[in-house]
Amino acid sequence: MEKKFEELVGELNNCPLSVDILQQISLILKEEQDRECLCSFVHKSLDLLLVVERWVWKVLSSDYYDEWINEEHYQEFFYTVTSFNKNLIFNNHNITVDTKGSLLFCVSIDQITDIFTKLDRSTDINNPFINIISLWLDNHSHFLYDNPQYDIPPVIDYIGRHIAIKYFISKQYKLYLIELRQPHLIQSVFTAKFLFYIKTCSFYLFAYTYLSIKSSNYPYTADEMISYLSEDYLEIIHVHSYNVMSWNKELLNSIESVTKYRTGVGTAGPAQELFYVEVTNEMKVNMGGGNSSEQELIVVHEIPVDELYQFVFDQTKAKETSLMFGIMWFLHKKGRLP
Repeated sequence: MEKKFEELVGELNNCPLSVDILQQISLILKEEQDRECLCSFVHKSLDLLLVVERWVWKVLSSDYYDEWINEEHYQEFFYTVTSFNKNLIFNNHNITVDTKGSLLFCVSIDQITDIFTKLDRSTDINNPFINIISLWLDNHSHFLYDNPQYDIPPVIDYIGRHIAIKYFISKQYKLYLIELRQPHLIQSVFTAKFLFYIKTCSFYLFAYTYLSIKSSNYPYTADEMISYLSEDYLEIIHVHSYNVMSWNKELLNSIESVTKYRTGVGTAGPAQELFYVEVTNEMKVNMGGGNSSEQELIVVHEIPVDELYQFVFDQTKAKETSLMFGIMWFLHKKGRLP
């Protein structure tokens, strides 16, 4: 497998590039991220993965991106690499933060500048290019938020400041906020461009602001940010709070508060509250599973009560400590602890 991957990666810079090469690399990345040995694969193939990541940024920032943007196989390849990176961030604690950062941030400031220029010039509000860039920047945000100790490289500082000045404090961002203040929103409102501004840029700034506070390098003060957002945000919350009022009263009354706790004991440990509620299949209102266009792959696992205790200690199943605690609370409450 390692030899084959090396040969395939070596073909990336060939012109013209065979679609079969992209498909085979995608297949390997999909297979490896579904295995328990992803850590081993990353360590053995780090240099090759860096070539793949750099090649992606090179293509995304190239002048001929419009030649492939509507090609299904290219899109699938970029989505696969994005999914691989997201899995790398969340599910592999045996891989060092520096290794993850080297793969995620192997892009130059010039390349990012070219990418932002292409985003600005796009007249298609659902351009696949916008969606792809959003997913890559979302991965940056996930990583930065999950690793507050990470030293910000210059390219991330550049992206954060550019998003703050160019997109966040912009007329277009304000127009999208005003649109969200409307009481009845239809699905067509949430275009790729809309989500880039409201979701990707906001998320990136949240993660970047948290880190940049340490260097006092953020272009706006907290008071300026609050003043800019407060009126729209409060109105959005007010207008759409009717959604909660429309919930089934029986369901609302059955929600039980388990406990309140902090996710960490340091200054960065936010307070959280754990709730418990019993639901049935009859309460299901849609298929769920997340938004596939944003690579949200949410899988529901139905686990018999008799297997829950074993699930808690199964190290092959990724899970947060809050979930483990919640399960133990449930088993204790129901008298089902072994």
